[in-house]
Amino acid sequence: MLSSVAAFSFLMFPLVILAEKHHLLVSTFSVDSIYSVEFDDESLTMSLIANNSAAAAGWITTNSARTFIYAAAWTSPGQVAAYTLNNNYTISLLDSIEGCDASGNPLYVSLLEEQNMILSAESTCSLVYGVDPTNGSFTSQIQVVDYNSSSFVHGIDPTPNGKFVFAADIDQDAVWGFSVDGNGTLVLGEITTAPSSSDGPRHVAFHPNSTYLYVLEQNGCNVDIYSIDNSTGALTYTNQTVATVPSANCTGYWADEVRLSADASILYASTRGRESTTDGFVQGYALSSDGGSFIIPSSDLTTSTTLFSYQTTTSGNSANAVNPAPSTIDVGGKYFVALTDSEIGFLAMLEYYPGNGSMVEVARLSLDDGGCCAASVWLD
Repeated sequence: MLSSVAAFSFLMFPLVILAEKHHLLVSTFSVDSIYSVEFDDESLTMSLIANNSAAAAGWITTNSARTFIYAAAWTSPGQVAAYTLNNNYTISLLDSIEGCDASGNPLYVSLLEEQNMILSAESTCSLVYGVDPTNGSFTSQIQVVDYNSSSFVHGIDPTPNGKFVFAADIDQDAVWGFSVDGNGTLVLGEITTAPSSSDGPRHVAFHPNSTYLYVLEQNGCNVDIYSIDNSTGALTYTNQTVATVPSANCTGYWADEVRLSADASILYASTRGRESTTDGFVQGYALSSDGGSFIIPSSDLTTSTTLFSYQTTTSGNSANAVNPAPSTIDVGGKYFVALTDSEIGFLAMLEYYPGNGSMVEVARLSLDDGGCCAASVWLD
């Protein structure tokens, strides 16, 4: 709800609506394509620009300048691939390197740009490899990080300030913490166990101030907040946890993704149905200004504490991955979030408008190729 001051400001100074066309890339799980897509935030339509020939990739990311794309390529053996972004939003292969797990595929990749290196999550290991910031290609291997033989590390990300790296291990119910030395080597610090047994940490996100870590628990269907010690990287559970499904009961579900809005005011969490007959959810929570707590009306961490609870139209299958727009697109202060679906194969655009407190699907692009859609990345 707008405050009286905000409402008065809108009356005195009418909002200038700046309609734009935005562009995304969408990867697939099993088809050798990465799609270039255009989203018009005025007409609320999406269109396919190009079907780029590229290895199937369970995850894609981009550098901060959005000039180079990096993918967890599901090849045999698995690879990490680098692409350059062309002026027409198509991509061209630059380079590729083999992953560290000879028997599997990279599940996730992220960039630590302060050290010009890429990180992979590959179940029992992570590859740390140098990246040339001028041309996007790979340079030399820095390190292979080995976890436990029974680990299932699905996500790895650096803090925004580049000082620490955290890897989420589903099967060990733990988050592995590392500091980053001057050579880019990851130095193991603490291994933090999830608050509840069998929670299954899958992915992490950070507040821009690098002080708080948000851990999505795949099997527990919740998100936990940890504070990060700025000197050591040690994590402290803040006792702040929210459920990612309205019932707070994870039976029949598995959580997928956690991300923050560009202004860090909203935490998004998505959940998949384990069966095709069970639809998933995308839920949003308001964060305090420092990111250390959820702004909730009561201690009942269910749907009553959310900004919104949106039920997806399918289970999402292996996807239901959310990716917020890189800025609050200035069309009446609305927030846009891309959502991938691999049950029937589409990219959806969701819109959250604080004025009415609801999230709705405003556009959809069918990409039913038998393998889409896995992950998305915004280009502008």
